[in-house]
Amino acid sequence: MPDIFPLEGLKDVFQELADSGAIPAYWHVRLFKNNVSIGASTVIGDFTEADFSGYANVVAGSPVVDTDGAGRGRLTCAAVTFTCTGASPSNDIYGYYVTNSHTNKLVWAQAWPSAPVTINTAGQFLTVVPRLTDKSEV
Repeated sequence: MPDIFPLEGLKDVFQELADSGAIPAYWHVRLFKNNVSIGASTVIGDFTEADFSGYANVVAGSPVVDTDGAGRGRLTCAAVTFTCTGASPSNDIYGYYVTNSHTNKLVWAQAWPSAPVTINTAGQFLTVVPRLTDKSEV
């Protein structure tokens, strides 16, 4: 029998997580430059983190909790921008992933359907809106 997670409960869980204060302190948004197939068994070690000039991972911003109208709860962090400051090394970026620096675990990841995006020129930038979405099995 599947787990039933009413939308009200899912939103409540996300809100409790958001209110805990752990998200801004421990969650880091990172870009990855390898074409990894993301699945249930994916771990941090499966990703090759970006290393273009000026790149650094960013602490996730304060989250907002809501629903998307399609039966899913969402936890959306503030947008983060990654800006290249030089010409090398060139990186093909396939998506972003969020890690917990406290536990050194992967929290979630997203590969972009239009990937890769090549970053190789000073002034180029990518903006990411980290969003965790979940819904009941039913």
